[in-house]
Amino acid sequence: MSLVKIPFILAASYGYHRCMSPPNKAPPKQEQYFPKTGFARLWEVGMRSVLSIGNILDAAQCLLAAIECIAICSAMYPNSTLAQISAPYLASSHPTTSTFTKPNASFIIAFLFAISGYAFRVYSFHVLGKMFTFELTTQRDHRLVTVGPYSIVRHPSYTGGMVGFFGHAATVLGSQTWIRESGFLGTPFGAVLAGFWVFGMCALFSFTVVRAASEDEMMRAAFKEDWEEWAARVPYRLFPGVY
Repeated sequence: MSLVKIPFILAASYGYHRCMSPPNKAPPKQEQYFPKTGFARLWEVGMRSVLSIGNILDAAQCLLAAIECIAICSAMYPNSTLAQISAPYLASSHPTTSTFTKPNASFIIAFLFAISGYAFRVYSFHVLGKMFTFELTTQRDHRLVTVGPYSIVRHPSYTGGMVGFFGHAATVLGSQTWIRESGFLGTPFGAVLAGFWVFGMCALFSFTVVRAASEDEMMRAAFKEDWEEWAARVPYRLFPGVY
């Protein structure tokens, strides 16, 4: 057994937190953009009204990461005070096997997806600088950025987030993970916590697809021919060759 898995868990958890934290403050309401009609407007308004779901999902994944780290430490040191205190709360008991304490190949691959996706999203934050907000808006001095990740797809922060979230979920729910081996998913609390996190991420994925189309509409209206030229050079919104 080893503690080597803990830094991976904490790194993925921090990456998620970083990606879910707005890099800039929200613009004034009058500067925010809403789709005019249809499902896109309904979805945008609805998701903004429950925007705190992002903070709740962040708290859920932080809690899952903390629980798994405690479980690994407790399995490593079963006679420690930490193990004695945590044992009654970590599902029915500590797993009888110790495979969850070591990162296997599938965990490493999932972790690389998570970190790569999160890094790509944060890089997209950096390239847009002060113009990047979680709310749809074009600022007074807004300019069309077409370099860096924006020369690959038109919405790279969404791409990075989706790839990162997928990889992160696999590190938590994949084979030989504590949450699978311990029976934690079989408890009401474990099922609700993990289910809420996965459901929330699926909702964010669908929001991302709808939001990307709305953002294109907003940018086309703001930059006209410049946007059309950029869209011709970078035809895909999220994934090259796919969408």
